[in-house]
Amino acid sequence: MPLRRTIKWTVMLVASIAILGGVVWWVGPGETLEALHRSGPVAFIGVGVVSLVVLALQGAAWSRLNRPIGHRIPYRTLVGASTVGHAVNIVTPSSYLGGEAVRVLYAQRRTGLSLHELAGTILLVKYLEALSFAMLFAVCTASTAIYFRGTLFAEPYTPVGVSIMIAAGFFCSTCILLWVALYREWMPLTALVFRLCRWWSRSRLMRRLSQRTRDMEQQVHRVFAQEKAVASGSFGLLFLTHVSMFLRPAVFFAFGPYTGLDYGELALIFVATQALLAVQVTPSGVGTLDGGMLAVFALVDQSVTAGMAYLLCLRFWDGVIIAIGMWLATRAGADLLENPSAAMQEQEPD
Repeated sequence: MPLRRTIKWTVMLVASIAILGGVVWWVGPGETLEALHRSGPVAFIGVGVVSLVVLALQGAAWSRLNRPIGHRIPYRTLVGASTVGHAVNIVTPSSYLGGEAVRVLYAQRRTGLSLHELAGTILLVKYLEALSFAMLFAVCTASTAIYFRGTLFAEPYTPVGVSIMIAAGFFCSTCILLWVALYREWMPLTALVFRLCRWWSRSRLMRRLSQRTRDMEQQVHRVFAQEKAVASGSFGLLFLTHVSMFLRPAVFFAFGPYTGLDYGELALIFVATQALLAVQVTPSGVGTLDGGMLAVFALVDQSVTAGMAYLLCLRFWDGVIIAIGMWLATRAGADLLENPSAAMQEQEPD
């Protein structure tokens, strides 16, 4: 089974690279390389800095939520776990879910803390991240609908406008449900696992999983209810991660030899990017994201080659994050094999 899964992801990764190469070929490889050269190192590095700031903010938000339950995990460990998890999200068809289990496992291997407690903090991080994202997405969607009302709801862009509004409704509904679930102390994961336990009532593993899931969700509600300041601070840090992603194209086009982007155009780029990433069949949406965003850049009066240069810049920094994540995961595994007791004691003193 692991071999089949490895072959599957290898084929998908090769196919994604081929698709990206096809998009570049359609735009024009010579023109794309020239646009990359004209962009300059400041614009190129600026996008990378913003991408790394997002990881730093995610680590800081997770660090705040670990304190109320007595975890004293070094900040570098949490940033490393966030980097490894983000790398997994990039190489799999999921920009929102998929790497959380790896983040928890990495932190547990480095600290020796309870898996379900670490998973509880990650679950609360995902709740707060979803709430902060939905808030910014709703604001940007409203701004886009107003700013481009004469374009998005007229041919040939009507499908784009309708898709954006459907995505906005979905994210806003999710935001409301999450907010109510936190305040009413609903435990949907516990209910789901409990139903599964009824099907496999004799499974000792499922009974243990049910108890750990209940403990995890109870921890989420306890921290959210009793540590309002901590939860609010983490919410603010996670909101800043989305603001950073909102501003990332502004950095590239401001420091490159291009026309700058105003607020309405940035809002459209952010909304379109997230809507395209919501449905993926290739790692990081290679192909669908690139093709869709080239149309968006044309809509905001940027050249196709400039848009392709920006997308390749993003892909380059995605590759850097994947490489760093692989190195961190490999080093953690090597440390665990060489010295299991030392690898499980990476906690700060009280």
